[in-house]
Amino acid sequence: FDGGQTWYRTLAGPINIEALTFGPPDSALVFVGDGSTVYSRNIIEGTRLNEWAVGDETISAIAFRPDGSRLLAASLGMYSLDYGRSTAWVEQTAGLPAMRLELLQPASQADEFLETGRYDWSTGSQIYRSKDQFRSWTFFLWGSDLSFDADGVTLYRTSGSGEAQVSGDGGATWTVLGSGDRMVINPNIPGSMLAFHGDLPVRYSVDQGITWQDASGRDLGYEQIAFFTPGDGSWIYVKDDEGLITSRDAGRSWT
Repeated sequence: FDGGQTWYRTLAGPINIEALTFGPPDSALVFVGDGSTVYSRNIIEGTRLNEWAVGDETISAIAFRPDGSRLLAASLGMYSLDYGRSTAWVEQTAGLPAMRLELLQPASQADEFLETGRYDWSTGSQIYRSKDQFRSWTFFLWGSDLSFDADGVTLYRTSGSGEAQVSGDGGATWTVLGSGDRMVINPNIPGSMLAFHGDLPVRYSVDQGITWQDASGRDLGYEQIAFFTPGDGSWIYVKDDEGLITSRDAGRSWT
């Protein structure tokens, strides 16, 4: 509640968090995956609300559709919950290979993307898409770290060779942005993104990767995981191998 200066335990018991997401827009709900169980909690009131058993395998990722209508969970299968209207999770894996899935944040109400666990160093991972609310899935492209710009149109990915690429035509053609960097797209500010590359300064771009600037303040180590405050792209929290650092200006400076 104070920008990360102090912290409070929000889930009692031996919780081993494997995945985390926030609730629908303007919500104080946080959802975490522990093993094959999903928990929800109101972080303002401090109350646990729900606990669901989802499949039999460890959950690798959870997310909400942008309209807040469905909660999604991925493990060795793909599951969805009609949030607020049902308590039953439905497995919807038609067309998907039988392997571990990594859920990618849904891009719109029409397209849902998942990345499979199969990886090839020359091509990346297999990414599948659904355009019928999960009833069926088809192969979309090879790559990893697939994400949409906040404009809802521009698409980014990392190729198997480590190149950061951008597409403005739905993935038909790609332009190289850089090599050797891990890009993180700001979901709240169009054109805004970060690039991490080891123990060098974080770089940021505000024009979809056309130009880059070095951020000021602390450098980041490896194994970065970035969290953006819902609805406000100026606050960013990044976990690296040394702890948690914060930016309050969309990645221009870090403390």
